[in-house]
Amino acid sequence: MELTMTLQYISVFNFLLIAALIFLMKRKVKVPVIIFSFFLAGKGITLLSNILLSEITEVSTEVLFGVLLNSFLFFYAPFLYFFAKAITSLQFNFKRNYLHFIPFIIYAIFNITQVFLFKLNIKSNTFSSFALIFNEIVAYAYYIQVFSYTFFALKTIKNLNFEYNHQYKTVQFLKSILLLFIIIWFVFFIHFAINNYFQNPNLSNNFKFIGILLLLILSNLTLVFMVKNPEVFFLQEAFETKKNKPQNKFINEANYKKICDLMFEKELYKNPNFKVVELSELTGISSRNTSAIIKSFHGTNFYDFVNSYRIEEAKKLLKTNNEELTILKILYDAGFNSKSVFNAAFKKKEGVTPSEFKKNMLHF
Repeated sequence: MELTMTLQYISVFNFLLIAALIFLMKRKVKVPVIIFSFFLAGKGITLLSNILLSEITEVSTEVLFGVLLNSFLFFYAPFLYFFAKAITSLQFNFKRNYLHFIPFIIYAIFNITQVFLFKLNIKSNTFSSFALIFNEIVAYAYYIQVFSYTFFALKTIKNLNFEYNHQYKTVQFLKSILLLFIIIWFVFFIHFAINNYFQNPNLSNNFKFIGILLLLILSNLTLVFMVKNPEVFFLQEAFETKKNKPQNKFINEANYKKICDLMFEKELYKNPNFKVVELSELTGISSRNTSAIIKSFHGTNFYDFVNSYRIEEAKKLLKTNNEELTILKILYDAGFNSKSVFNAAFKKKEGVTPSEFKKNMLHF
């Protein structure tokens, strides 16, 4: 138990430390990462509340504080979903999603009421009976909530068809986080079930230890990922020095995302004769600046940038089990106008020809 408690303290420190670092550098980090910091902070706070509420022998100030912090059980899970939405939808508006926090508000009001009644030494049999039932509901509602938000977050990023350079690593990171959290929450649910229904303290504590250990691993993996992949977390401006910083105000990530959005939503890449001039007219940014933006953030020229969308569209069509969709039809539908160019571009990016890709898909 002492080792479990030690690991829990370290996990609390790690989660809150990473969240604090992100928040302190909020002007340099990307918006989805700021959203992710709220998830980390919420998880750290709930771990802290578990420490304060563990092995209760008497009601103290620490315990009452733990009761209040326990409200954050319903706070952090929505931020995983918001993180996924912010990555995949540039129009994501955090302010429009306040309804997701109704469970948190309800539980916070309940816990505040508990503390308020205790501090005033007010005893209510009605409230006590209600509290017993409510806390039982909360235990199950919590697991329903975390599993639901994790599922919807996974579903959100699964539907992402285009692996842009600026978001691919972020999506892979989020997938790893979500899959690990499914395991963690499943482990804690087993701990909860054993503790409440099978009355086996030793087995229950073993699962709790495994869950805390996995949380510690998760927090450290996040730190390692931040150090190894700073481009996932930080804005381009954070890496630029005065010497290499673009003097052109148009060359920024916001305009790059605007270009990506237009390409995706309007399916501009399906036009085989699509030119940078046409994209320039849609964005209101000069052709020269448009090309510079693509070069700076995608790392390729305009031609390869458009082809990356066409290849993703072709992959989507190749995955369908439709015999009428021949390779020739797919390449034209995706926006290519030459089979040789299509084959060369596809193999360069995917490492296999379109025919080999389609054949591999049929085996799954």
